[in-house]
Amino acid sequence: MNEGIRLSLTILAILIFGGISLNLLIGLFIVPIVSTPRKLVKRIVEKMELKDGEAICDLGSGDGRILIAARKDKKIKGVGYDISPLMIIYSDFKKFINFGFRSEIDFDLENFFDVKLDKFDKLYCFLSPNILGVMKEKFDKKLKRGAIVYSYGYEIPGKKAIGNHEFQPGRTLWVYKW
Repeated sequence: MNEGIRLSLTILAILIFGGISLNLLIGLFIVPIVSTPRKLVKRIVEKMELKDGEAICDLGSGDGRILIAARKDKKIKGVGYDISPLMIIYSDFKKFINFGFRSEIDFDLENFFDVKLDKFDKLYCFLSPNILGVMKEKFDKKLKRGAIVYSYGYEIPGKKAIGNHEFQPGRTLWVYKW
């Protein structure tokens, strides 16, 4: 009996260590992990002017803070995409703590370059200018007409913003309509 418990704990430790290692490798070599500042999340969600029933997407959702705050504010449906398994597990845990088993938000382990965007009314992202340049082409082809994109920190190259909200110098939320 003790042998089974010991084996289970060893396997659990290996899985946790593997997940943390994978997350660090992804952060170092593929996409750096940079989060929307906690103190601005509520203000960003307010500026998004969400309405009940809207479908929201967060590209590179990290720990899920934007979608969780949005769901607390309005009865939105949301999907967060991230390539870090550890971040997806953490955001699902945070979702469970805040909403229990039932919620209209999900977090998916997926490369956001490959996801379908045509079902979303609003989209939030905090991505580098290089990635935003690539995503603009996808937005042009795949976003539904009238969709609003909120880009924190960086402008989308080649797209004229319909507005912006400057929280502090260098901390701007850019707003685009497709």
